[in-house]
Amino acid sequence: MQKERKDYPWITGLLPALAAGLAARIWYFLDLRAQPFFGYPLVDSLTYDRLARQILAGGGGEAFFRPPLYPFFLSTLYSGAGAGQVPVVWAQFALGLAAVVPIYLLACRWFGKAPAALTAWVTALYPLRLFFEGEILAVTLFGFLLAWGTWFFWTGSEENSLRRLLWGGLVLGLALLTRPNFLLAVPFLFGGVLLQRGGEGGMRRKLAASVAVLALTVAPAAVHNWSAEKSLIPVAANGGINFFLGNRPGATGETPLPPGLLWQDTVQEPLRAGLTGLAEQDRYWWDRSVEAVAGDPVRWVRLLSRKAVIFWNAFESSNNKDLDHFTAVSLPVRYYRGWFGALFCLGCAGLAASLRRRGALMIGALMTGYWMAVSLFFITARYRLPLVPFLAILAAVGAVEAVGRVRARNARGLAVMAVAAAAAAAAVFPPWFVSGEKRIDPDFQMGQIFLSRGEPEKAEEHLLRAAARGGDPDVLNSLGAARFAKQDWQGAEEHYLAALAIGEFSEIYFNLGVVNEKMGPSRRQEAIRVYRRSLERNPLEARARANLEYLLGHSRP
Repeated sequence: MQKERKDYPWITGLLPALAAGLAARIWYFLDLRAQPFFGYPLVDSLTYDRLARQILAGGGGEAFFRPPLYPFFLSTLYSGAGAGQVPVVWAQFALGLAAVVPIYLLACRWFGKAPAALTAWVTALYPLRLFFEGEILAVTLFGFLLAWGTWFFWTGSEENSLRRLLWGGLVLGLALLTRPNFLLAVPFLFGGVLLQRGGEGGMRRKLAASVAVLALTVAPAAVHNWSAEKSLIPVAANGGINFFLGNRPGATGETPLPPGLLWQDTVQEPLRAGLTGLAEQDRYWWDRSVEAVAGDPVRWVRLLSRKAVIFWNAFESSNNKDLDHFTAVSLPVRYYRGWFGALFCLGCAGLAASLRRRGALMIGALMTGYWMAVSLFFITARYRLPLVPFLAILAAVGAVEAVGRVRARNARGLAVMAVAAAAAAAAVFPPWFVSGEKRIDPDFQMGQIFLSRGEPEKAEEHLLRAAARGGDPDVLNSLGAARFAKQDWQGAEEHYLAALAIGEFSEIYFNLGVVNEKMGPSRRQEAIRVYRRSLERNPLEARARANLEYLLGHSRP
C-alpha cells in the first residue's frame, strides 16, 4: 500500500493538466477583465460582496441568514488584497486548480494512472468550473472543500488513519458552513466508506470521532446564532424559504424565483405577519412547506421525481446570470454546452465497466447523497457543479475502458458499455422537464451594470430592449432608476408606477417616495404615503423609516 500511495505520476499525469488549467484561467481572466461588467457584481454575487464589506466594517453581529463561511472568506481577501473582483477571481482560480489534486489522487488510487490523468485534464478545463471561479459565488469554495474532504475520508479509512479522518471531519464541517444542505449527503459519504472498508481497525469508532470534529466545526455558527437570536439556527436561516420555494404548489424543480423584487417580496412575507426574528421566519417557511407537502403528497412525489430528472439533464439552468451572454466573451468558457451530458453518458459507461472496482461504490454513494440533497430544494447549474470532478472520474474510466476493449476486440464488454451510454444519452439530452427558457434577460443585467457604472444612457438602451420583451417589475424598476439618474423625475415616476401595476413592492414604494421628494414640497404628502406603504410591505425597511420620520418631523408647525 505504501508503494501504491507514493506511485503517482505527477509530471506526466497531473502537472500538465494543471499547467493547461492555469493557462486557460489566465486567458479567461484577460478576456473577463476587459468586459464592462467586470467588477460590478449582480444578484447573489452582489449580496455576498455586501456581506463581506459589512463584516469588514465591523458588522455581522446578527444571526446568519446565509451560510457564513463564504462571506468571511471574501472579507479576509478584501482585508488583505483590497475589495473587488480581482483578488476573488485569482483566489478562486487557485482553489479550482487545487481541487484537481485530490480528485486526481483518488482516481489514481481507485482506477489507475490513465483514467486519473484524463480526469485531471477534464476537471482542470471544464468550462463552467472556470466561469464560476470568476464569479463572487460560494460554489468554488464548496467544491474545493468537498474534494479535499472526500480525499481525507477515503485515505483515512484506507490507511486506518485517525488523523486523516479527523481532518476529513474538519474540512467537511467547513463545507457545511458553506452549503448546509450538504448535511443530507454526509451519511452517504460515511456509508460509502463503511461499505468498502468495513469495520476493521475500529473504523466505526474513528468515523464517530470525525463526526464529532465535524459537529465542533459547525458549532461556532450555532453559538453565534443563539447569541444573536436566543434560538437554535444550526448554520443559517435561509433553508426554510428555499425549501418552500422549491416545493410549493406550482414549483417546477428549476430555480423558482430569480433574485429580485418578487424574491424580496416573498421573503418579506413573514415580516408582514409580525415575525421579525430570523428563527421565527425560518420556522414560518418550514411550516408552510409541511402544509404544502402534506396537502398534496402525490404532487410532491411527482415533483421530486421531476427534480431528479432535471438534476442530471444536460441543460444548464442559471439563476444568477444568462450563461450564453456572459460566457460568450472568452473561448475557455464559451462552449460549455454538452460537457455535463457527455460526462454523464461516459460516466454511466464507466460505472457499468467498473462496478466491482474499488472506489465505484464510494463515488456512487457520494453522488446519490449529493443529488438527493440538492433535489429536495431546486436545481440550477452551479448547485450540481461540485459533483463534476467525481463524474469526470467515472467518465475517464469509461473512455479508457472503451479504448481498451476496442483494442482487445472485446465486443461483448464494449456492447455493455455502449448500451449504458446510449441509455444515458436518451435520458439526459432531451429537455424532458426543463423549459429551456431564459429566466434572466441579459439586456436587463447589462442595464443594471451600466447603472452601477454611472452610465444611465447606456443602461436605458439595454433596459428598453428588455422591457419590450414583456412586463417585468425589475426591468421597470431599473428603468426608473435610469430616469432618476438623469434627473427625469416624471419619467422615473412613470416606470415605478408601471412596476406597481404588476405587484406591490417595498423597494418600489421607497423609490417613489424619493422621487416625490425630488418633485418638490407639493408632493410631500404623497411621499409620506408611499413611505408608509413601503413600511407596510417591509417593516424593516430602514431607509423608508428614516425618510418618513424626517418628513413628519419637518412637516410639523
